[in-house]
Amino acid sequence: MAYGLSVSSEDWGGVDISSGWLPSQYIGSVSTTIRYGGAATSRVDFSGSIPADMQLFAVASTRNGYAYYQNDQFGGYACYYAINCTVSGQVVTVSNALWAGYANASVIGTVVTFQVYGFLPSTPDNDTYGIRFTGSGVPTMLAEGMKPHVARWKIEADVGSASNLSYSTGIPTSETRPLSFISDTGKNAIASYITESGGYWVVNVIRGFPNCSVNYNPAPVSGTLRVVLFTAYSGEEDEYGLSLYDDSGNVVYSMITPPLMLRRSLNNPVPYSTGSVFAANNSDQFTAEELAQEPMILGQLYGIGRISSRYHWELGTIVTSDGKYTVGTIRQAPTVYVGGNANGWWGPTYAGSAGKWIAGTDYFN
Repeated sequence: MAYGLSVSSEDWGGVDISSGWLPSQYIGSVSTTIRYGGAATSRVDFSGSIPADMQLFAVASTRNGYAYYQNDQFGGYACYYAINCTVSGQVVTVSNALWAGYANASVIGTVVTFQVYGFLPSTPDNDTYGIRFTGSGVPTMLAEGMKPHVARWKIEADVGSASNLSYSTGIPTSETRPLSFISDTGKNAIASYITESGGYWVVNVIRGFPNCSVNYNPAPVSGTLRVVLFTAYSGEEDEYGLSLYDDSGNVVYSMITPPLMLRRSLNNPVPYSTGSVFAANNSDQFTAEELAQEPMILGQLYGIGRISSRYHWELGTIVTSDGKYTVGTIRQAPTVYVGGNANGWWGPTYAGSAGKWIAGTDYFN
């Protein structure tokens, strides 16, 4: 950068925090349970417990769409579900979007959880004292004493054509649930979710392929995977550098590690289906300048799609080689006949469900 304040270290890239910093944090979760006939509706109103201007987004931490064929003594049957999520102001609701199956379906009792995060929008610059953070939510962060997301763990690995990967992060589950951003040079559809094992957070990554049509289920394209995890600032200070304090004198951020720097919001994918192909209208386009920053995305599980009444896919998100942001396939389910002619897509529908992206150049040297 030409001017301003940058956080950099031997382990991370250089992050300009003097403009556009929208501090974020983990808020909570909303869950529903799969039951015969479809999942129950669950609604949580977070207002009153977070800053009034905080903007929320939700990320599925488990599969929010699943399709399979279940064998039984009568030969078997199709079973599938999809869960919708909506965010309206500071109210998050998860509900049934699609269901088929019988009372003994193995998925009954499965808990589907959406993790909820919030970020502080830009507030007017103040001219009182100290460093000016332009176009940022830092004044509100300091007024609220909020400890923002900071970079905590990352990996960059050549993963070949692997489709399922898990990494133990070494971050104990006593710390707040991390938020993950991912990228894949293979330009595959990708999704990630966080689980726990042995007292530590584990990041799971699913890699798929760009397109989906009848009987099309190739292996992912070989590539390099990047993952960055962000957790709440722990309060640790370095012996040198800059720290920020709230009105009570408590440290809320130290330059010992770079913060999560969210870029602009992405437009939602718009999936659709024809008689033999499931695809998506391109929802957003990265500019050449943005592509040079090596974008990383939330990599969300994005529900399921169906064509020809019997072919199902679990969906993830993708940044194509020419910079289009859209949906792709992370798994083709076994062929199941469900009757009728319904084709389509079921999953999160609220404006902003795509979330924001981050620059890989901020966190990788």
